[in-house]
Amino acid sequence: ARTRSLFGGDLKMAVMISPELNQNAPVAVDLVVVYDKALVKKLQELSAREWFLERDQLLRDFPKGFDHWGWEWVPGQEVREQTMTFRLGASGAFLFADYLGPGAHRQAVDPHEHFLLELGTDSFSVSPLKRN
Repeated sequence: ARTRSLFGGDLKMAVMISPELNQNAPVAVDLVVVYDKALVKKLQELSAREWFLERDQLLRDFPKGFDHWGWEWVPGQEVREQTMTFRLGASGAFLFADYLGPGAHRQAVDPHEHFLLELGTDSFSVSPLKRN
């Protein structure tokens, strides 16, 4: 896996959304692919709420340190598979989901492994994307 980080690539994400998502409210989700090792450490400590508050400043502080993609989904929404193309040198990746309830709502993901994001009532889960 270490040599794969030297190359960019495509990351596929399938999404399933609960009809009772986020206490029946939309949720903002960001996927962040990080190229700066110091930034990986910083993001490991942020909750989703902190990420969404600090994102614009982080973009100014680390203009080439990460790429991010953002969505806002509503309860029960059907979402087609998402494909994100990232640059070479990825050091890590994180998902942040801005749920109303308490919790970090942050998950580290491998930018070289496609995954399924399941957005539930109060939290989310990530699992490997299985192909038929």
